[in-house]
Amino acid sequence: MMLDVTLGIFAGLLLPTGWAKLRRPYETSRALRSVGWPGNRSIAFSLGLIEVVVAIWVLTIGSTMAVATMGVLYAGFLVWLTVAFRAGGVVSSCGCSATPDTPPTAAHVTINAMAVTAVVLNMSSSQPGVALPANSIVGWVALVFVIVVGIWLSFTVITSGARLTGIVKS
Repeated sequence: MMLDVTLGIFAGLLLPTGWAKLRRPYETSRALRSVGWPGNRSIAFSLGLIEVVVAIWVLTIGSTMAVATMGVLYAGFLVWLTVAFRAGGVVSSCGCSATPDTPPTAAHVTINAMAVTAVVLNMSSSQPGVALPANSIVGWVALVFVIVVGIWLSFTVITSGARLTGIVKS
């Protein structure tokens, strides 16, 4: 059950990050170009759309293919983060929150690595996906509550990572 909740959190985290790219693709296209990758509004918008679709796919159907696709997305984010960090801080925004002041931080790396790990562990289970409680309304409410709070906390850590890092360093 815990692995299912974790997978649900990481799938759900793709909703606000994908929505941000759909609303304001400019920051993502700028982030892609800042490390020498192809990036324009269409690519950024497409990434956002893919994130939202994959999130819904994992959360509703939860097939092996859906979970694997989510793993590919998070692994791709990790590759981009590696390139961004090697670029020496030229990236002012990762594009995940559609704001210009959200540079990639160690929090991004940690959350993305945790997501890839959750996917790998989930793929090795007999029933990949997010298992939902069968007949318990309390179980449903608890699961949804924990996943929503986990998404909110993860998104907050990502979007506040730079400010938190500045506080810790000072």
